[in-house]
Amino acid sequence: MGRLVVFEGIDGSGKSTQVGLLAARLRALQATVETTEEPTRSGIGEALRLHFEGVEAAIPVHPAALPYLVLADRAAHVEDVVIPALASADFVVCDRYTPSFVVYQRRTLPVETLAELSRRFPVPDLVVLLDVPAEVAAARIADRAWCRSTFDSVETLAMNREVYPAALRLLGYAHAIVRADLDAGAVGEAVWEAVLPLLDEGVEP
Repeated sequence: MGRLVVFEGIDGSGKSTQVGLLAARLRALQATVETTEEPTRSGIGEALRLHFEGVEAAIPVHPAALPYLVLADRAAHVEDVVIPALASADFVVCDRYTPSFVVYQRRTLPVETLAELSRRFPVPDLVVLLDVPAEVAAARIADRAWCRSTFDSVETLAMNREVYPAALRLLGYAHAIVRADLDAGAVGEAVWEAVLPLLDEGVEP
């Protein structure tokens, strides 16, 4: 059975970059790695992406339905991608998972309810929370005009940053909080230190 490593953090924290760096480093050690992300690229996932980016989707998404659409997207993702990948690969590295659900859907449902709804899904072996000040994240987001979301204001970024540690404690996940306002290489080294304990004897660092 493979190990599930999840990257979390506010928009602009560098999750996609660190997913790629970690996957490359693990593969260099001959580990098999599958990378994935949420929302997915499925029909529901794409509708969610468009909604979060403020773009009207072909099927409008009502805010009250958001948590349940996220759950439906995750259920399909776990069944079709995550579980098969855990059975065949040494590592599955995912960009966002259940902690994002608790953080971002708390405006619709109580966090305790969101956490309980998340307990049906596989528990990550490690969640890496990339912690970055809201102002730094906002500046990074401003530099990537190709991808904006409804969560990009400094105020929203700051509030979500504050909620993340509590969400991880509520879910009870093993996690490491990594300072992410440094250059990508330095952040990657800190991530690697957090992931090292998960390496099996057959995968030497």
